[in-house]
Amino acid sequence: MNDTRNVLTPTVTPLVKKPAQELPEAPFVAGIGTTGEVHAIPHLYAARALGAGARRESGTVCGARAGVHREPSAFDRAALPRWASVCPPCAWTVAVETRTLDRELQELTPTGEHLAALTRLLDDPLIVRHVCEAVIAGYQSEADARSEACMIAALVHATRHAPVLLQPYECITGDCDHPDGQCPADVACATCSLQGRSFDSEPDGTFLEICTITAPCQVLITLVGHLGLPGCGIGAPGAAHPEAARP
Repeated sequence: MNDTRNVLTPTVTPLVKKPAQELPEAPFVAGIGTTGEVHAIPHLYAARALGAGARRESGTVCGARAGVHREPSAFDRAALPRWASVCPPCAWTVAVETRTLDRELQELTPTGEHLAALTRLLDDPLIVRHVCEAVIAGYQSEADARSEACMIAALVHATRHAPVLLQPYECITGDCDHPDGQCPADVACATCSLQGRSFDSEPDGTFLEICTITAPCQVLITLVGHLGLPGCGIGAPGAAHPEAARP
């Protein structure tokens, strides 16, 4: 007697090649670095990254590695959210190459309540913008690539030392009892200061009392002095709030 059994025949499903993601018609594409910072990827680099497989990693303008998003978008400062952490070397290099320096200067200009608070705390709440404007003006007469690179380096350095408005954590989350506009605040330099990280007991972004450097820091003071900027009114450093956190 024959033993009749059901035999499962494996079927082969043909692989369907997904269409390649279309890159925006822009010279630079936005990429996300390992720390969440937004970088600028040259269009050609991004095209190669999309064709390289699942990793989609690429070199960037500043030399770091970044991933191209599955829905690529242009590196456009006007389109990026204000809260995004944008790589300063990428931002200024793109601004120089695309002739959008005014747009990058606008990103350094505080507005609204932020401006009002900085005005109470600093002699010049627009100190970083004024420094960058002076740097640009000083290099505009130079046409060689070396001068352009020096200009970008100075702009990046000033941007990284921009004053950051600090407030107690409860004020940032809205859990304080202070009247509107009367929360305690101070300013510090994020680059010079030591901040809490995930391995600390303090929340991420908290400026630690052991090393909170009041703004304007010595970097900005030195730039102001070297550039001979009138009206910046560098005052004596004060003590930043020890329990303040970045908004």
